Amino acid sequence: MKVVFNEAFGRVWTDDVSPYVFTLIDQIPPSSAHVIRFFKAQTELAHVLQKKFKEAYLISDFSQAPEETKELLCHYYCELMPQLMKAKIAYLAFICPDTSFESLPKEKREKLSLAPVGIFPDFTEALAMVNLKRSLELAQRFELS
Repeated sequence: MKVVFNEAFGRVWTDDVSPYVFTLIDQIPPSSAHVIRFFKAQTELAHVLQKKFKEAYLISDFSQAPEETKELLCHYYCELMPQLMKAKIAYLAFICPDTSFESLPKEKREKLSLAPVGIFPDFTEALAMVNLKRSLELAQRFELS
C-alpha cells in the first residue's frame, strides 16, 4: 500500500497492484489549503496510475463524515470534476448517501450526471462496480487488439 496523503481528516492511497485511487474523509478539513492538498494528491496519484496501468479509477468514501462535510465534499467534487477527468479517471465511485448529492443545485447535479460517476451506500458495492467497469474496459481493449 502506498499512502500519498494522510491527515487527521482524510487519507489518499493506492494498493499499488491496481489502478485504484482510494480516499477516505471523515471530518471537515481544517482549511481550504488542506482541501486543495487533498484533491491534488488524488489527481497526482491518478496520473501516476494512469501512466503505470493506462487507466485509473477513484473510490472516495465519505460515508462516515458529518452531513455538512458530505454536502461540502459534493460541491468540491463537482468543481474539481474537470481536473479529475483531465487526470483520465475512467470512473468515480462515491460512498455516501444519495441525499448528499441531492442538496446540490440543479445545474451541478446535471453536470455531475454527465460524468462517469456512481454513488454507493457502502465500499463493497462501490468496489464491485469499479471492478465491473474495469473488467469491461479490459475486455474491450483486448477485443480490439
